[in-house]
Amino acid sequence: MEKPTAPLTGYDGAAVEATAYAEPYSPTVAMGKPVYGAVTTGPTAIGNFNVQGRCVLPGSFNVAGDRYSVINKLLEPGESYQGEPGVMMYMSNDVTMQAQFGGWRMFSGEGVAKLRFTNQSNQPGYLGLTPNMPMSIVMPFDMNQMGSINCKRGAFMAGDMNVKVYPKILPAASMAACCCGGMPPIIQQLSGQGMALVNAGGTVVKRDLAPGEQLLVDSDSVVAFTDSVRYDVRQVGNFL
Repeated sequence: MEKPTAPLTGYDGAAVEATAYAEPYSPTVAMGKPVYGAVTTGPTAIGNFNVQGRCVLPGSFNVAGDRYSVINKLLEPGESYQGEPGVMMYMSNDVTMQAQFGGWRMFSGEGVAKLRFTNQSNQPGYLGLTPNMPMSIVMPFDMNQMGSINCKRGAFMAGDMNVKVYPKILPAASMAACCCGGMPPIIQQLSGQGMALVNAGGTVVKRDLAPGEQLLVDSDSVVAFTDSVRYDVRQVGNFL
């Protein structure tokens, strides 16, 4: 029997997005304000997928490298920023790093501790961040625009201090999806305010689902999806 796949279904009447995916916002302008996210190329000629590329981030960030990027974050005097252990590549001399108890986020695949970086000087400082897994792409999520997003365990990399990371029961459509859908029963939910950085390995693509549309995805390939997407499994193939 072949591996099960995970169909993602948009609820009728709702414009939804689903993924093996990155950021739902392209670097366009909406309501007179820039919308930050990952640059997308596509859609592809086959499948209508958008490939996620270089990040577009607010002015306090600078992205070095088109792929496997280093994210440079400007820290104003007294400003703090949070990240997971292993993501700090370098920081200016007056930036301090403090380990704090991660709380409930440990049950969503993150570490027991989280790191808090604070600029203790009266001059701007900086922080260089990079994914702690090889061949990774960084995907920004503007939580002010999104509200919340469901991610696979351990996907969160770094974010503003008002970004919250919580464990969440997988919003599966059936017990089979919860047990056999590739994602564990407890996943991770990002919410709050500010910019969240998520990492995933390899080439990442985004697919927008029309209301009622289904997409079959390898059960290990889903990175993130919105709350309006239903996650289920079905058997493919037959016994020989």
